[in-house]
Amino acid sequence: MNPEFIFPEFVKSIDTIAWCMFGGVIIGAGISVYFKEVLGAFVRFLIKNGYNSIENAPRLEETKFAKNFFVKRAIRKGTYKRVMKTEAPDDDKLTEKELILKTKYYIPEDLVFQAENVFSKKGTNWFALILTVLLFFIVAALSLFVVPDLIQMLNNFINGL
Repeated sequence: MNPEFIFPEFVKSIDTIAWCMFGGVIIGAGISVYFKEVLGAFVRFLIKNGYNSIENAPRLEETKFAKNFFVKRAIRKGTYKRVMKTEAPDDDKLTEKELILKTKYYIPEDLVFQAENVFSKKGTNWFALILTVLLFFIVAALSLFVVPDLIQMLNNFINGL
């Protein structure tokens, strides 16, 4: 009589792996949409209006983004540092918030291509995010039902030999 074959425990936890992948996909897609839609709006505004030198660069307080928490936070954290140039006023009495509002922001011609690639609106949007979440949820949910049955069928097949 042959000894019974038993699958290792990690094979039985595929549903856990699927749910972890589902969470990772949601986080990744959400970050991508955040960069393209929320932060990209400021970059696209600068490019669209031709703000490509310090001479015609607007201060943040002169734009519609002066009250946008996410844009100001991204500026503070240096998110735009690779594609955007700045010129801050030489006033030591300004607070950090005032300095951000009074600084001029522009995207030089040589960085426009890179800025468009990083922050373009193409490819990722809210619809794609929702569709990704729904499709991956269906796949993860199916793994709860299908994978255990497949493992049991495979276990029966191997033990039946």
